[in-house]
Amino acid sequence: MKQDKKKAALLMITAAFCYALVAAIVKSIDGIPVFEKLFFRTAFGTVFIVAVVAKNRIPWKGNNRIGLVARGVTGFFAAVLYYLALTEAPIADTVTITNTYPFLVLLLSAFFLKERIRSYHLVALALSFAGALLIIRPGFDDLNPYHLVALGGSVFLAITYTILKHVRETDSAEVLILYY
Repeated sequence: MKQDKKKAALLMITAAFCYALVAAIVKSIDGIPVFEKLFFRTAFGTVFIVAVVAKNRIPWKGNNRIGLVARGVTGFFAAVLYYLALTEAPIADTVTITNTYPFLVLLLSAFFLKERIRSYHLVALALSFAGALLIIRPGFDDLNPYHLVALGGSVFLAITYTILKHVRETDSAEVLILYY
């Protein structure tokens, strides 16, 4: 059990590092359109996940096709808006704004999945939101229109995660990734 926790922590740290690395790469590549950046990001990931699905003989169609397609569409819009914001706004602001999606997931889960919001959720939500506001320094003189693009990406990411919470009950992790 202790080994599983160490492995999980290491995987979380690795994922966070990769997420930051992708943001830095997207930000640093000038002259390549956003959709081209997304194409190559998706192409490499698709080759890998298709190989895993084929090797493990997992049915690729999935069980909840409407949910999987909805997750794919909302995930696509989240990625487009995130990459666009990364290209045009400061990286710290973009990443911070995009990472407000858990606030929205909490609200969407309560509304659509009928999950109960407890008082400590609301306290954590308020503190986290206040922290995000401190980082992004809201003010009209610093407002970049791409901050709103990043916020739109956060909304689509929250919708994606809310759908994911529903479809993970019917489909494997590999199929969920394949539809992303």
